This record gives sequence, structure tokens and C-alpha cells, in this order.
Amino acid sequence: LVIDEFSELLTAKPDFIEMFVQIGRIGRSLGVHLLLASQRLEEGRLRGLETYLSYRVGLRTFSAAESRAAIGVPDAYHLPNVPGSGLLKFGTEEMVRFKAAYVSGVYRSGAHRAAAPGAPLPVDRRPVPFTAAPVPVRYVEPAAQPGGVPEQRSTQDDALADTVLDVIVRRLEGRGASAHQVWLPPL
Repeated sequence: LVIDEFSELLTAKPDFIEMFVQIGRIGRSLGVHLLLASQRLEEGRLRGLETYLSYRVGLRTFSAAESRAAIGVPDAYHLPNVPGSGLLKFGTEEMVRFKAAYVSGVYRSGAHRAAAPGAPLPVDRRPVPFTAAPVPVRYVEPAAQPGGVPEQRSTQDDALADTVLDVIVRRLEGRGASAHQVWLPPL
């Protein structure tokens, strides 16, 4: 069960906390987990719900107190001021630092990025066979744009374009084990 702006919901409907405690208590045995998201989390707001939250995720916070309220330690306050830096705590395990990415944006392949004049050429990072002999660095030549003007795509094109997530999912199709099917197939 995913709830965004959990604190706002509790401000509007304070009696919902009891329902979430019940979902946490009964849902754990049914495989139902609570994912509660909030920009700000006031201490004491989760009254009795903490025991049913098996994991905590914290991005960079504005104070050590906010970090303690979210993940139990001040570490999220000390994360670098870089988008996507975060910490994950699962059960009693150690805190794990991670870097998240925004995947809902329009996918732009490296071939479409125009290099600034005088900027170094991007390096071809495809794997090569291992050898003890010297391996020359391969550079990717940027595709020439007619008239030297970088391609600009309209907003209408962007609305129809693939997102980063679409591209990742398509590239991973057929690799690894299939996910467990929760629902029965359609009739």
C-alpha cells in the first residue's frame, strides 16, 4: 500500500492512523506492506505504526532531527547535496547508502546529445576483451547535425517519446526469471 504525503493525509483525517495500524498488523501476514511517503514527518505522528514498518528510506534532510524522525539516525542530514542520494534501512540490518535516478523523463540516447565546441569527445564504454597488451581508447564521434544546430524536439514529441524506464524495461525483457504472477490470467 503506497501513500504519498502521508502527513497531509493524517492532518486532514487523523483517525486514519488506527486503520493504518490495523493494516500493518493484519497485512504483514498477508504480504501487504506499507510505504508511507512524506516531505516532513513530525515526531510522534506514527503513534504505534513504527513496529509495522519493516523498512525506512530517507533522502537528504534539512536537519539531523528530521533525519532521526524518518530513519532513526542523523545520517540523512549528512548526505551530499546531490539529487538521488539516500539511505535504506531494512529491519535490523545496517543502513545502506544508495543513489536513485529519475526514470520518468524522456529518454535521450547518447547519440542525440550535441557536444559543446571544444568539449572532449565521449569515450566508448562498451566492454572489450581482456588483454595484457595496450588497448587504444575508442572515442565516439558525434553525429553531425545539419547546419551545426542541435536537434530540438517539441513538447508534443516528448509526450509520445519513450521514458528512461520504458527503454530499461524493453532492454531487460526476457532476461532473468519472470516475476511471480499475483493475478490469474484473463479469461
